[in-house]
Amino acid sequence: MSYGSYGGPRHGGGRGRRGGGGGGGPRHNHPPPERPEVKIKRAIIKFGDSDDPTPVDELSRAAEYLRDKLPADAAAVAQGFKIGICEEPHKIPYYATLLAIVSSGTLQEDSSASGAANLTRPVLEDLFKAFQSSLDALSWRDIRFFTLFFAHLTNLGMINTGSVVALLQSYAAVLDEPGVSQIRATNASRCIGEGLIRAGSSLNSSHSSAVTDLVAAIRTYHDSISDAARALYHPLPSLTLSSTPAQSEKAHELLGSLIVSLDSLAQDNWALPICIPQPETESSVIPQILRLTSEDRMDVPSVLVPPEVEGEEKVGAEETGVEWWIRMYDDELTPSPATPLGYTLRTLFVDMINIYEVNRKEGARILMEIHRWLSPGTFRLEGDREATGIILQNCLIEAVLSQLFHLPRSTLKLMYHAALINELCKLSPQTVGPAVGKSFRKMYSLLSSPDPVDDGAAGLDTRLAHLFVEWFALHMSNFGFAWVWKEWVPDLELPEYHPKRGVMRRVVDYETRLAYYDRILKTLPGPMADPEAGVVPGQAPGPTYAYEDSDHPHYQVAAGLLTMIKDRAKADEVTAHCLKLARSVPIQHMVMQALLHVGSRSFSHFLNAVERYLPLLRGEAGSDVSTGEKNKEKARIILCAAGEYWERNQQMVGVVFDKLMQYQIIEPSDVVDYAFELSAKGGGTPGLSCERWLLVEAALNKANGRVVSAKRKVATLNKQEEDRRARAIANAGGIGMDVDGDAQPGTFRKHVFFTFTNSF
Repeated sequence: MSYGSYGGPRHGGGRGRRGGGGGGGPRHNHPPPERPEVKIKRAIIKFGDSDDPTPVDELSRAAEYLRDKLPADAAAVAQGFKIGICEEPHKIPYYATLLAIVSSGTLQEDSSASGAANLTRPVLEDLFKAFQSSLDALSWRDIRFFTLFFAHLTNLGMINTGSVVALLQSYAAVLDEPGVSQIRATNASRCIGEGLIRAGSSLNSSHSSAVTDLVAAIRTYHDSISDAARALYHPLPSLTLSSTPAQSEKAHELLGSLIVSLDSLAQDNWALPICIPQPETESSVIPQILRLTSEDRMDVPSVLVPPEVEGEEKVGAEETGVEWWIRMYDDELTPSPATPLGYTLRTLFVDMINIYEVNRKEGARILMEIHRWLSPGTFRLEGDREATGIILQNCLIEAVLSQLFHLPRSTLKLMYHAALINELCKLSPQTVGPAVGKSFRKMYSLLSSPDPVDDGAAGLDTRLAHLFVEWFALHMSNFGFAWVWKEWVPDLELPEYHPKRGVMRRVVDYETRLAYYDRILKTLPGPMADPEAGVVPGQAPGPTYAYEDSDHPHYQVAAGLLTMIKDRAKADEVTAHCLKLARSVPIQHMVMQALLHVGSRSFSHFLNAVERYLPLLRGEAGSDVSTGEKNKEKARIILCAAGEYWERNQQMVGVVFDKLMQYQIIEPSDVVDYAFELSAKGGGTPGLSCERWLLVEAALNKANGRVVSAKRKVATLNKQEEDRRARAIANAGGIGMDVDGDAQPGTFRKHVFFTFTNSF
């Protein structure tokens, strides 16, 4: 990073034209020059991204550059720091040191400079305002990052310890709120705990009793969480409500790990975890930092955490406040999250993974270079076979998977986590590839317990098992479906409904969707490829038209109906034709199968057929949009016809059902009823298979989506009504105008009622 002529020509001597004379070579359309404040913010955000061996080598140049910009551009400098703190948490220790060097440089130039003359004071004041804005918005991640920044400034002697203790105590007050939600309390606990991890030594030296009370507050809240609440989201469901040793070894809870880490630090006199860098202790930096007197140090303003807004819609992944992290590797490869080192690294990596969702390639690159921003010796040196210590790539994969295999939902979409791992593999296939392979084997081994009674846990949660299947198949599709399948062959001796057998079937099914039947068949070993093994179906996925055989008793009738639909006869003509058929003819079944048969060539063919004969389908499904009446039996026949047609391709069953619900041909409740019915064929297993559970989940999501949509429409109507009344009052001069004189009593309420009911 250049801090001199930032943004200028890199090589100089450039001309606007090529060649000479009057020939007129091509013009270069240079972008407009950056505004000064943009240059300043960019310089701060890009700090440490140069080719220097470590960010420490850049501190002096960056500090000199910022000194030249202060105090005139204090707002731009503060904005740059704010962006860096909230979007680049790995740079927070260096940002704090950089600000301390800038401040110390002013004092070195004028030893009589008072706090009022400190150039960094307006910058810190603006950062305090930005922190307050994050607090008002309850942006907990930004609140936590600001707290870490203030903690590092406390270690550098720029902020008074008493104000930081008061800040942490304001978070502790959240834990005592009556009826506080788990997610709110967990976020507050993390702000306290992670602040103590960074500044525990400085705070404990002058406020030891307050530090002890803060740790006790986190512990008290954690103990108040019921065993049932914690067990509900455990990746390895327990056979009892109490945690077992087998569970404790395979997964760690976030808050529990934080408390154990704090206890460990307290016993070690609050020494910083070895991964957190201390650039202020470098020999080249020590002379540049002068300790401020207590009078010159600033105080973090007193704050109160605002209450949550009741009834506010939560957007995004479901947050519960109880988070478990699955262990993928041994302690020799990755540190336990229940240690200061393991907890600090895991939370840092998780934050960065979530931040860089918008740019997975950049996120993968920065994660692979994260060792530059941590203390030397944190990770094992690459290429040294005799070296010991934890491995960066394994730590990264474990962090990504902790967010993918998160209950009740992944923190972000499966596609992002899978794509991020794919990018990491591209950057370092020799190191990331083996880490991914180990995680595959670990997840497969967790599917079942060899002795569930002694372990107290039956195996991996079914939701996580399904995610494992999807991720495994997706990852294999990027690497030629190459896997050591022979490792799974011995498990073919397990019972048919064993979790490992189920995973085998679903993996092959998902891989077939991502490729094609014959391609996947060639990758499997003989025992798995044998249809008798129950892993691979005997035929490629495809439709099964019930009236294909000429010996079928309704073959002629079905052929006539199919011809009309193929010829694109009008919907009312097909309806009239169906009314003339004998009662013994299964009309609903035949119509659905005919439409599916015509639309089986592609998804667009299917949609065209459904949209063309929408009135016919609604009539045959017993759905009357005008009256709202439903015929459950007719809807069941429609669903059964679709399920039978795509019996050999369960993916298409879900697609068809989704479109039938979208066009309100059937209702979500019809799909739920269908899924819970016992199989029409003999030998069906009671309950829900994985495929039918996916149908239920899609139906529930569709119903919930309609409720959310209806709520938004009602909120919009309420807002429009309020605006209309406000305009009417304003136009009338505000005298005696409570409502618009033209409004009919009850009209608005009727409008809202019909809007809500029509959504269903």
